Amino acid sequence: EAGKEFNASPGLELQRLSYRDGQLDVALTIGDLQRLDDLKQRLTQSGKLHVDIQSASAQGSVVEARLRIKGQAS
Repeated sequence: EAGKEFNASPGLELQRLSYRDGQLDVALTIGDLQRLDDLKQRLTQSGKLHVDIQSASAQGSVVEARLRIKGQAS
């Protein structure tokens, strides 16, 4: 489900993925903070995923960010 949203985000590049204890940590670069916020909204709109932005910082013309993605408890 999340993969579709990552593919639909222009300028997004995945840097690292780590899965542990039921959560996915994602390091990525993306064009700007608005695109990062849009990605978070799209990932959470189904109500199936919970996304925390762990960090985000502008580096030149891109934003480096770390996300933590977990499934919502039923």
